Amino acid sequence: MHTNWLTELEPYVEKALHDHLNTVTDWDPVTSYVPWGEGMDFQEVPWDPAHSKLSAPVQAALGLSLATDAQTNRWTLSLTSGFEYHAAWAAWLGRWKAEGQRHAFALRSFLAATRGLDPRQMESDRMAAMQARNGVGDTGLLESLVFLTVQELAAQVSHQNAGKAAQPDDQIAWLLLQRISQDKHHHHLVFRGLLTAALDMAPSQTVEAICNATICSEVMHFAMPGADHLPDFQERALVIARAGIYNHSVHYESVISPLLAHWKIFSREGLTPPAEHKREDLAAQLESLRLRARQEPETLAQIASHGTTPTLTGSDRAEAAPC
Repeated sequence: MHTNWLTELEPYVEKALHDHLNTVTDWDPVTSYVPWGEGMDFQEVPWDPAHSKLSAPVQAALGLSLATDAQTNRWTLSLTSGFEYHAAWAAWLGRWKAEGQRHAFALRSFLAATRGLDPRQMESDRMAAMQARNGVGDTGLLESLVFLTVQELAAQVSHQNAGKAAQPDDQIAWLLLQRISQDKHHHHLVFRGLLTAALDMAPSQTVEAICNATICSEVMHFAMPGADHLPDFQERALVIARAGIYNHSVHYESVISPLLAHWKIFSREGLTPPAEHKREDLAAQLESLRLRARQEPETLAQIASHGTTPTLTGSDRAEAAPC
């Protein structure tokens, strides 16, 4: 039976928005964390790598984070089609996007004022991400919610780890990244909670949607939307992985496993045969991710010794086939 999830979940969205607004604290991206006094005229003093106080892994992580946010904002335009008829959905997604734009503005302003990143590179990455193919594809609402839950939790963890890595060199960068990480945590709780509600209403249908979305490479491998279109993406991703800011181990231990455990995906009973089959496929994918995480230190060491850059292998492409 077809379920109108926009209608069925709207009461939960309304409550989630109410709880969110009573929990979070608004902040101003212009005055809160940007040391404008450190800024210099880029026309008079062009940017130079020596100007940045941030380490190479932190620079790479923040640059890719800005590009990811830009591409996700573009993708959500298609997700919100028809939401004008559902006031709670429109209000929540409007609030969520506004907070995401606050993060991007604050981070980009901070990096420009402190010369943490080349402003030309930030703009180049943004333009490439905005024009990239929609990597998520044409998915249903539940699958979209899975992607957004994973993305927000991954962003929370990545910003938290990048902030820790930045703290010795730049205390303000650490404070800003912790602030963004806290907001991402609240975003992920909203999306996760909506899927929990869907599981209570239609367990088999929702398990199938979670499995369908999670088996996709964008979620299980967390391939950043538009990654193939960004200059030197693989090199930057490798730098981030080596530093432990975000890699297969972090993705498995801090994102995918906790989410699946919270939803009790592998302990639910009474599922339909198609949902059971999807769950078996998901278990195989999760084990593959666990093995990649366990082998990652050796893999990174081999890459470093050979001076090569990782690429998507044939086996990875095969794993992504069910999408």
